[in-house]
Amino acid sequence: VPSNNLGGTEGLVFRGTGVVPLQPRQELELAITVKDGSAYFPGSMQNGKFGEYVLISVKADSEVALQFSFRDPSTKTPTTLTKTYLSLLDLDAISPGLSSESVEIGGFTNKILSFPTEVMEEPVGSGATRFSASAAGTVDDNPQDANLLTVGQKKRVVTLEFQDVSVMEAKLSCTVGNTDCDFMFAVSPTLLCTFNVGPPAPPPVTQTATTTMTTTATTTVTTSETVQFCVIDISAFNIHLICFPEKQWWMFWK
Repeated sequence: VPSNNLGGTEGLVFRGTGVVPLQPRQELELAITVKDGSAYFPGSMQNGKFGEYVLISVKADSEVALQFSFRDPSTKTPTTLTKTYLSLLDLDAISPGLSSESVEIGGFTNKILSFPTEVMEEPVGSGATRFSASAAGTVDDNPQDANLLTVGQKKRVVTLEFQDVSVMEAKLSCTVGNTDCDFMFAVSPTLLCTFNVGPPAPPPVTQTATTTMTTTATTTVTTSETVQFCVIDISAFNIHLICFPEKQWWMFWK
């Protein structure tokens, strides 16, 4: 994270490597800045990385319009990606009746949701869609590994596909409530690549019971086969099979 100053000149900057199949790796920076005309009121959490994700904290009863820009780390010039993904994770309400999260975003060519999902979506004009929370959650159920999500965590994710893009715009909104909102992002196709994880299986239930044992006599029948040693007597093509109860001394084969 070369810069962690969302709302300032540099903004929140992440540095990494763009990977496209059959193409050379590409060093990239993702700069997240506040869009002109918008204001950012930070929440209580520290912006930056949360596990393998981008975390942006927004004060309750506020919203902020952001720009996500891809650029060259050395020259800072915009870089256009032929295809990229942005996943919105852990869209939830802090608790019933309190602050709830939503993200308005457009420009994507495809969207991926789990089935069933806890993410609500509605068009908001200008080609944008609002994705919002429908279920309560806490910081304890936040995902930390980009490749491992529980079934419950997948229900709160939407993965968006973008093509030929260098800048993406999104508006983060946190409704009125007593607790701030923490938004989580991943620049990856999370719902296409993640594995399912879950809690360990509970231990077997121990029960006390009275068991009645019934003894049954079983008769075992053994079948024996008679072993014979045979030769073929051709006798001028009038073939005969001759067998002996024991192997003869001149039978050198097995």
